[in-house]
Amino acid sequence: MTHRESVLYDPTWLPHRIDPDRGEILFLRCDPDRIAAASFIDGRTDIGVGSYLALPIADLLRQPLPSRPTCRFLFHIGFCGSTLLSRLIEAPGHVRVLREPNIFADLANYRAALDRRESNAEMSDRLVQHICLLLHRPWSPGEIMVVKPSNWANNLLPSIMSVGPLKAIFLTMTRLAFLQAVCRGGSDRLAFAARAAVHLSSRGTRDASQVSGALARKGDDLDRLLALTLVLHAIQQRAFEKAMKQSGQKEMRLLYGEGLRTDPRHLARQAMQTLAVPQPMLADTVAHWSGRNAKAPDQAYSVQDERDADGRAATAIGDRMEAALQWANEALGN
Repeated sequence: MTHRESVLYDPTWLPHRIDPDRGEILFLRCDPDRIAAASFIDGRTDIGVGSYLALPIADLLRQPLPSRPTCRFLFHIGFCGSTLLSRLIEAPGHVRVLREPNIFADLANYRAALDRRESNAEMSDRLVQHICLLLHRPWSPGEIMVVKPSNWANNLLPSIMSVGPLKAIFLTMTRLAFLQAVCRGGSDRLAFAARAAVHLSSRGTRDASQVSGALARKGDDLDRLLALTLVLHAIQQRAFEKAMKQSGQKEMRLLYGEGLRTDPRHLARQAMQTLAVPQPMLADTVAHWSGRNAKAPDQAYSVQDERDADGRAATAIGDRMEAALQWANEALGN
């Protein structure tokens, strides 16, 4: 076995990037403590302790993996509290969560490009499944791995559902709550939601048609951004429903992120039961995160502050939001 091939057996070598032009996967040697602390491992946080090691995709697909563990995923719709939920179910030495690995964003872009070209995606499916298994290598004996991809990677769900034994949470929100969450984040979130809607629409004619309808909506740019936000919600809801039907496995559950505001302990327990993971200190963990921002732990958080932000958005553009919801009811259905 070469050194390049040995990275497949060492979980500290994280598959981090894909270079489709060179046909390579780039592995990054990572520090376990930095991984545990990071809210995102998508390039925004320094998690590496060395340089990249490149492995040809063809070589990766030829290599037998050390095991086929049960894969556990926390899929989400975006802006729904998934980072907080991932913090609540994590237990050092028992459960480790990989939050938004960059490799999934790269694979999502690669897959969307293939879909636009109507190319044969068989290799893409196999590559996604190999990456899923690599990310579930335990970092310490007996440790259970959970992976939380970015919602940008929800176009990979059909491939992921074929990976083998799998348990999954699908964290969503109501249409209204999702619109409020995006508007709460201002223009940056609205712009991301619009890009995500276009990106995720590459796999279905219905999705693409709804994106076109939002772009053609009468009004100004804000009206169209609000419409695209609601299309993004619809696309992801359908993707979740299809994934759960495709898998046919009972160890899956659709949960609503609004529950993290009202009873985070209960929602975390539901997720843990579905994923079959222990959390021996759940009460203490919930208390620890109750006043902290899960994405930026050095910053304070309160439900009331979030509600106040919703109120400010409603004051500023509430009539536009209401009109967008009415448009969605007519154009997207209930």
